[in-house]
Formats: sequence, structure tokens, C-alpha cells
Amino acid sequence: PDLEHPCAKRAKEHHNQAIRNLKSQGIQMDEAHTKIQGKGAHWTALAIAMQSLIIIGFSSGNRDQLLANRLLAEVAVRIKKVSIFLTDGWKPYVKAIYRFFGRKERKKKYREMKKLKKEPIKCQLRNNGMYAQVVKKRKNRKVVQVIQRAVFGKAEACLNYIREKSLGMHIHTIHIERLFGTIRLRLPTWRRRGRCCSKLKKRHDEKLNIFVDLYNWVWPHSSLKNRVHRQGVQ
Repeated sequence: PDLEHPCAKRAKEHHNQAIRNLKSQGIQMDEAHTKIQGKGAHWTALAIAMQSLIIIGFSSGNRDQLLANRLLAEVAVRIKKVSIFLTDGWKPYVKAIYRFFGRKERKKKYREMKKLKKEPIKCQLRNNGMYAQVVKKRKNRKVVQVIQRAVFGKAEACLNYIREKSLGMHIHTIHIERLFGTIRLRLPTWRRRGRCCSKLKKRHDEKLNIFVDLYNWVWPHSSLKNRVHRQGVQ
């Protein structure tokens, strides 16, 4: 039988024990494709906390709504409150974020709504959470335009939060993109034009489990020198 690698098992257990009940954080999410032998492109979505640069969780599989739902379920279990989400323009994120962090408010009383076929719903996130996207438009594989837009909340409020926390001057996904660069450097199966590939999906996830534990707790982060180290973890 194909048993789970002991290092990957211990790394996964440690991640489940340590990454939970986090304080308010801003979350960036993105997805990237990797290689599995005989299956071609395999997608992995990750979520990283902007303040502490801690990897909250990841999910792997086909690039569909289920992939986004699994990732947001990981975030919802491990963090108390998400102040802001920042992602690219992938549509499944909107449904997944609203499913796990949204709330619905009735605009009118129940008696008044009986006359209507559908009840108007005001879409908001819990705890005044916000969600913004960075959409890149390409032409001939080159980025020609970058659009920053707010999905839940106002764009001005998103910018104020990012600037108050010293996380930048505009809506961005720099942290998660930089994380992908580090993963591609450390794991050959993530390289875009490399010949290495994982033979099994299980082994692919095990490698990422070990990487996540090392990234969160072992390797130093020079960008955290001017911040409180690993703030947000109880």
C-alpha cells in the first residue's frame, strides 16, 4: 500500500495544531498549475495572510468552483475574522467567499416581500469584511491593463485598510505572487518549463505540506524585520 510519508504527516498535523484561531488578518489568494505524470496540468490554490505572511491553507484539484470552496473552507476554519480578501479576477472566488463569510440582510419586512416573486438581497460580508480584485488584461501574452475593483465593500475603504496596515499603496496580490516564486524555486514540480513532475497527486500534496510547515516556522523572512514577528498567532 502507498503509505503517507512520515515527514508529510507530521507537517500536516503541526499545521492543523498551530494555524487556528488566528486574529484579524488580510488574506490574499491565488491559484497556479503544476504537473502530475499522466494527468497534465494540476491546479493548486493557496491563501496567505498579508500581515504575518503565514500560509493559511491550500487545496488542489481541477480549476473549478470546488477548488475555491475547499480553500475558503480552510480559511474559515483557521481564522476568526478576515478584514479583507484580495485575489485576481477568477469568478469562483466570489461565490466561495460569500458562501463562507457572507451575510444576507432583508431590505423590507416579510409581509411586504410576500407580494414579490424574489426577495431582494443585500450582499455583505460578516464583520464588515471587504473583498477586492486585481484583474490583468493581456494582449499577445503581455499585460496591457491592470484593473483594481471592489466586489464587497467600497474601493476607498479597501485602500484605506491597506495603507493603514502598511501593506502597500494600492490593491495588489504581491504577497501570494511572491510566494509562488518561492515555491517554484524550492519545488521542481512547480517550475513552469521544468521536466520534473509528481507521479501521484498524494505525493504532490505531501511535498507542499512539508514546504508549508518549513515556510511558516523554519525559514526566516527578511520582510518581517520591521513588523511584529508572526503577529496574529495565539
